Amino acid sequence: SENHWGKGFAPEAAKEVLKAAFERFNLDLVISFTAKSNKNSIRVMDKISLFNDIKDNFLHPKLSDSSPLKPHVLYKMSKK
Repeated sequence: SENHWGKGFAPEAAKEVLKAAFERFNLDLVISFTAKSNKNSIRVMDKISLFNDIKDNFLHPKLSDSSPLKPHVLYKMSKK
């Protein structure tokens, strides 16, 4: 709920997901993406040190060209 926003729960949960991805599931790469306008999710990805290379950003193919949600950012982190 909104009264839990901004309390640091999302970054803490995301850190645990990354830990499980690399340690428990032995993944080599984690990818996360969201609409460019979703500043809260982008802030979480930045806080947990995911890397954004702007050349990897994309226009979501399932959304109409007129949709403000079409531009997406892509973040990633490798196990290394």
